[in-house]
Amino acid sequence: MCRRHYQEVQAATAQRCSIEECDKPAHSRGWCSPHYSRWHSTGDPLTPLKRQPNTGPCTVDGCNEPMRKRTWCASHYNQWRRTGEVRPFRYKWAAKDGLCVVCGEPVPKESKRRKHCSGACQTVDSRTAGKRPTHFTCRLCGTVVSLRARYENGRLIRTDMIWCRSCGRDSSDALRYKRYGITPDEYAAAVERGCPICKRTGVKLHLDHDHSCCGPRKFRLCGKCARGLICGNCNRALGLMRDDVNALEAAAAYLKRTT
Repeated sequence: MCRRHYQEVQAATAQRCSIEECDKPAHSRGWCSPHYSRWHSTGDPLTPLKRQPNTGPCTVDGCNEPMRKRTWCASHYNQWRRTGEVRPFRYKWAAKDGLCVVCGEPVPKESKRRKHCSGACQTVDSRTAGKRPTHFTCRLCGTVVSLRARYENGRLIRTDMIWCRSCGRDSSDALRYKRYGITPDEYAAAVERGCPICKRTGVKLHLDHDHSCCGPRKFRLCGKCARGLICGNCNRALGLMRDDVNALEAAAAYLKRTT
């Protein structure tokens, strides 16, 4: 016979449930599967099972999740299936004092989150594997700036910041330090001493360097070609004379003869 006719013959000749008015095939002890389940639970195959609806919270103390199976929530039910027991409810990795570990804002209790106040902070924390720095030190003034603050658009401060808000990445001090490595204190001391060529004090100074080493288009200097801080007029004069010592000596001699 084919499979279809074989199954029909087996179903027709199979033993039926011993309970009257039940035509289902016998499963065990001469009863069908529903009657056997009733006998296994209540001791009587005719006593209907009293199933309680899964309503209300989980029966584990402290857990307010909705009930799913066996009077437990889905998490505790899966825990019981894996380990065979239900452990007491507690947040083992909860944030300290209920503050977000990324931005420091309070974690809303209705958000059902443990360490983060929002999904954005959770994404930031997951990208850094939980090792996102909490502060940085400004390279210019040494101020410690918190990385938990936010911009006007709500985004967190980037972790690669090196300047505080007062110094700014586009300030003259920041650009001077980034290009020449001169700190604000060193520049202020040079301004107080004045230009070493014309002896003027209180004027803006420029870094004079050897153009044959680092050209004018190179943003960051190597540090070995820097010759000193001089005023703008002297710096332009040296540039117009092409840093030629002989030309400068000839110009000085010319001035001596004509004055």
